[in-house]
Amino acid sequence: MIDLSPACQRMIDVLTGITDDQLGGATPCDDFTVADRITIMGCPRPVSMA
Repeated sequence: MIDLSPACQRMIDVLTGITDDQLGGATPCDDFTVADRITIMGCPRPVSMA
């Protein structure tokens, strides 16, 4: 069995480090903001990270 706990914890750390002012920011994918990319990963669309 593969232990995904370290990868999940890293993702939690990254997501909780995102501030509200970063949600509308650009990503390497020109058509998507940071908030869009979070949604694509299966997380609910963030209204606010606060």
